[in-house]
Amino acid sequence: MKFLADENLEREFIRWLRDAGHDVLSAAESSSGAEDAELLPLALDQARVVITGDLDFGELVFLHGHQSAGVILIRIESAPVPLRTARLIEVWPEVEPICAGHFVVVSRSGIRIRPLVP
Repeated sequence: MKFLADENLEREFIRWLRDAGHDVLSAAESSSGAEDAELLPLALDQARVVITGDLDFGELVFLHGHQSAGVILIRIESAPVPLRTARLIEVWPEVEPICAGHFVVVSRSGIRIRPLVP
């Protein structure tokens, strides 16, 4: 599967995704400083699901109508990086099969899924 990792995504999780065989384009490596509104079309053109901790992607998709191949929003505030990464890996079997075409929110307590309108 293809992903675009926002600059705020932990390197450990990006490394884990790549080791699992996923094609991960890291904004920190390729588009450092790019605006969120620039990343969504890039991800859509390449059929990549965005993984981010930035609430702006929800605003862009739902309030401003930007199209997306999918978004995974990580809402695990104030947790150390190892715990955030462990939570992502823990829920990954549930998130991976449904993330394309959906807006998925991962929190400490659960997962919320909302379909994206094409």
